[in-house]
Amino acid sequence: MGLAPQAELAAAVLAGPAHPALGNKARALALFWLVREQARRLGHGPKGMLVPRRYGGELWGHGGELAAAYADLGLTRDSVRLADTPEFELWTAAGGPPRG
Repeated sequence: MGLAPQAELAAAVLAGPAHPALGNKARALALFWLVREQARRLGHGPKGMLVPRRYGGELWGHGGELAAAYADLGLTRDSVRLADTPEFELWTAAGGPPRG
């Protein structure tokens, strides 16, 4: 449901998806879809990505469930960096983001 877990709420759920991390899972998947679309626009796979630190908890998905999907794009934990930046940045050259 995407709501914070509460005992009263859990008792009131009659049916349907009620995973405690459902909201996080949905946000993580939406973020992946956006990154995937931008990666496709590059024309060839990205070599790395700079990620605003505030998205660090959602990037890889709940329990790392999206790590393999990101790896299919060419993005691994070694090629992704969290930073104090307001925007995402994908790059295609080995060695890091373009400078200057």
